Amino acid sequence: MAEKYDYQFIIIGGGAAGFAAAIKADQLKKKTLMVSAGKVALGGTCINVGCMPSKRLLTVAEDYWNARHSKYDGISDSSPDLDFKKVVESKDALINKLQSKAYAGTLKFLVYVTLKEMAIDSKTEEIVGIHMAGAKADEIISIASFIIKHRMKLDDIIENTFIFPTMAESIKWLAQSFRKDVSKLSCCTE
Repeated sequence: MAEKYDYQFIIIGGGAAGFAAAIKADQLKKKTLMVSAGKVALGGTCINVGCMPSKRLLTVAEDYWNARHSKYDGISDSSPDLDFKKVVESKDALINKLQSKAYAGTLKFLVYVTLKEMAIDSKTEEIVGIHMAGAKADEIISIASFIIKHRMKLDDIIENTFIFPTMAESIKWLAQSFRKDVSKLSCCTE
């Protein structure tokens, strides 16, 4: 018989608010599942596509403009080279550092929190990655490998029925979160 997973708390989203909730849940010793699925990776909008990358690019643009347009007498304007590819690589490195240190690094210390993430190809809806961090994370490897090997799509997972809410069932809920109002998802209803 498959093991049943009972969570006392479920957090939808792996951004700043989700992590604040996860830290509090861990302090209260509540067995917690954190689901981070969708178009934005761990760290949420601010880290991945909002505040941090925007501010980084704006700061680079400001420094570049200032180098070309000195506001002080006696300082000649210069014409620095702009390698936009390096600028983007630097921005991406900053995002990866923040994801790994501020977010994934925090998970290592949250004993009662399990994170599950799913990445999909937005055009084909094919599952291209599944990530899990927390207790019993090793149990998801076989099902994740199967899903990716067989190039499964969201509907392939959603249409399967599982008798017990195992790791496979939680992946189904994760897939459903791409299509349904997550507040209405349940282990017992469709």
